Amino acid sequence: TFSLYTSMDGLLRARYPRNVLVSVYDANQEAKDMVRSAVNQKSQELGLALENVVDQEGWNITTARVGNTLHTQEVSLETCAVVNIFTQSEFERFSGQQVDLAENQVLLFDPANTFPEEDTLHIDDKTYEIVPSDYVMPEASTLAQIYEMYYLVVRDETVVENILAPSGSDTFPIYSYDFDVAGGDPEDIAALREALGTVDFSGPGVEYAALLFEDSATSRQSFMELYGGLFFLGLFLGVLFLLGTALIIYYKQVSEGYEDAKRFTIMQQVGMSHREVKRSIHSQILLVFFLPLLTAVLHLAFAFPMLQKILLVMGLADFWLIFLSTLGCVGVFALCYLAIYALTARTYYHLVESAAG
Repeated sequence: TFSLYTSMDGLLRARYPRNVLVSVYDANQEAKDMVRSAVNQKSQELGLALENVVDQEGWNITTARVGNTLHTQEVSLETCAVVNIFTQSEFERFSGQQVDLAENQVLLFDPANTFPEEDTLHIDDKTYEIVPSDYVMPEASTLAQIYEMYYLVVRDETVVENILAPSGSDTFPIYSYDFDVAGGDPEDIAALREALGTVDFSGPGVEYAALLFEDSATSRQSFMELYGGLFFLGLFLGVLFLLGTALIIYYKQVSEGYEDAKRFTIMQQVGMSHREVKRSIHSQILLVFFLPLLTAVLHLAFAFPMLQKILLVMGLADFWLIFLSTLGCVGVFALCYLAIYALTARTYYHLVESAAG
């Protein structure tokens, strides 16, 4: 929970690569024009400038990648890969580059460099030649950190339909109009989002299946409530269990101290020196205290991969932040444990020594 809370700004930026995300599902040209017009009009009314605009339409499909083959029907978490597909005409519109693809040719963009260096791409039983390109796709959302993500440019919608056909699902194109607000002021972002919420996105010839607005300013409060709450809960439970552990161990050792006093008295009577008695007491307390601590660290080491996957699902992909946060928690717990050990060992020793001496 500490790593989630401290990386909240990074998680927010990963989830929202632009301040405002507008997604329109299965939109016709009139609907797309209306979205652009409404965003530009409301931003001008508020005196806001837009930056880093992403204006594109494509299809999103979930596949399973095995080598240079993408399977659209056999998807699993271990091999999951999200593919964004654009037509050649759409790519030329938003990139400004001209390409001439044949029906069996594609442009493949791999931001994370996870796809093998191959000249061909197989999608189910179809084979495509990969045409190189130096274009850099805009920053992806947090999905690119959780799953492999690729961008595919094909000749036209006929090729898209051929790719989608084996999956048997009705996949609609998604029109995205994403942008940053100059300055990044959360109040400006929230004001623009609120203004867009008042627009009536309907009219003659306007058709779309769904319209979704998202913005980082509104989500920041949700992130703060969620991750701040988790951090407080984790801190509260950690302190609670630590105090419970301290009390249990302390009073258990004190109660055993009264019982062990007689045994150590007998040990001294049969010739055991004061130093040997003290060494025996410390070895016993060390075993009682640090064996559970080592066991807890061992359990955490085995659980760490699963913890990392859970945090990855929540959007945190920074391995070193998770690892260092875990080490920090272990260190804090060990220091508290040492303090409890010092207090308990001194009390236990005084009980035994007073009875034995």
